[in-house]
Amino acid sequence: SPAQKVRNRILTKLPRAEFARLRAQLESVTLEMREELVQPERPIRHVYFVETAVTSVIADVESGGQVEVATVGYEGFVGVPVFLGVASTPL
Repeated sequence: SPAQKVRNRILTKLPRAEFARLRAQLESVTLEMREELVQPERPIRHVYFVETAVTSVIADVESGGQVEVATVGYEGFVGVPVFLGVASTPL
């Protein structure tokens, strides 16, 4: 399979033709701890197919704090609203 070197489970499960079409747009990036990948109410410019990390989806709470509402690892991707046809998210 052409996706053998890719570690993200979504990408490895794509049909060969679909992965080949997407492959030219993929870029490997190194992220820093606590780096914000998506900001609330701002346009989502990139999606991230996680390979070797765990990311958190954080929501602000009325008391002024924050709470983790989801985690994304190698089985998913950050930027799901883009897949659903939405340009931003409140989280």
